[in-house]
Amino acid sequence: VDPAGIKLLCSQAIDFVALDVGDLLFSPSSKAEAAHIVTAGRLKYSEDEQALQVSETDLNEHYIEKGDWICEAALWTCWTHVGSAEALVTSEVMSVNVQKLEEVLQGRRAVSYVLQAYATVFHERILTAKPPRKSWPTDYEVPCTGFSEILPFLPIPAREIIAVIALRQTRFTRIWQGEYDQLTEEVKEGKCAVMLNETGQVERIEVVPSLRLRRPDDKILVQLGVMDGGTMRVRCKLPGRCMIEGEAGHQAMQRLLAVELAPLAHVVHLEEGDSTLEHVSSARSVFTKSTCLRMVYEAKLNTATPELALSPFSIPMPTAQQHQNPFAEEEAFLLAGRSDAGSGDGGCQEFTLYTWLTNDEFEHLSSDKGERQLSTWLSGLEVGQRQLDVARSHLPP
Repeated sequence: VDPAGIKLLCSQAIDFVALDVGDLLFSPSSKAEAAHIVTAGRLKYSEDEQALQVSETDLNEHYIEKGDWICEAALWTCWTHVGSAEALVTSEVMSVNVQKLEEVLQGRRAVSYVLQAYATVFHERILTAKPPRKSWPTDYEVPCTGFSEILPFLPIPAREIIAVIALRQTRFTRIWQGEYDQLTEEVKEGKCAVMLNETGQVERIEVVPSLRLRRPDDKILVQLGVMDGGTMRVRCKLPGRCMIEGEAGHQAMQRLLAVELAPLAHVVHLEEGDSTLEHVSSARSVFTKSTCLRMVYEAKLNTATPELALSPFSIPMPTAQQHQNPFAEEEAFLLAGRSDAGSGDGGCQEFTLYTWLTNDEFEHLSSDKGERQLSTWLSGLEVGQRQLDVARSHLPP
């Protein structure tokens, strides 16, 4: 995007540092002046008890190999080292000097805009990185700051710049042209982000906020499938809601509770704090890979047996598979969802099948093997008009 800027960066902001055995690249509580990548040798990073303000039993050591970055946080925020990096063998590192990088970026508006937006998200991840959901941020790692984990959260104009660069690197064919146009439009609409991954393949990344709602017995609410026009599309996953433009993840969760999960909303406590990111990948086509970042928000049900006017029903199970039955103690129930496009019946087009499962049951049924089993079980499911009417009656006006 800026060949002249890249040359200037390499000549003015990058240094190579040689380390002998036992030399320290940096020490605890000192100001970070650069981010580093190991180009030869091996380093050991040790967290510092006083700098991190944790007990000695919570400290970790990490080995930094050739090609590994360390102290990336220095690029994006005012960072103070919370550990030390020591050369275990004769080593060399390439260092990106932060102050010189800022000088190189002066006057380069497009690149500066993207990097400033990236720094804003990175800094937010530093502030929200704390136990028990995440580990403390260190020179070695800041949780949820991989490029693919930050890119989808950048402003749409920044994502568009990165997508244009990524898509220009690919070869054009008649088939690819259609997908190119579709990806470009999806990025423009804020539906996804596009990047080149480490293998050089175009990767589409979509963020879907999801809710992990727990009962007092630690079972979680899961979606088994969606019924549309009498056909059940089976997929075991956490309840979720796609974000609309300008919407934050927690706002999407509030919308999920207000509409799809309205019958449960009055007994749900949405926990404060940042969400966690979980990767779910799949192939989109021969040209692109598709990755879903599941932004999981934690919530608790305030009562073990909420009094809900639902119409539960049992899921049929072949006699030979009764010992595998995760629904022996739990019945399923339908809740109605409203289509964004609307319809003649007030926008109510889909009915979602839910139940409560243990973590192990959920992990199994959300796997490929488990989903095939679930498809077999749900193929015999009969949903009556009464159950549809009850589900529809809970849909807010």
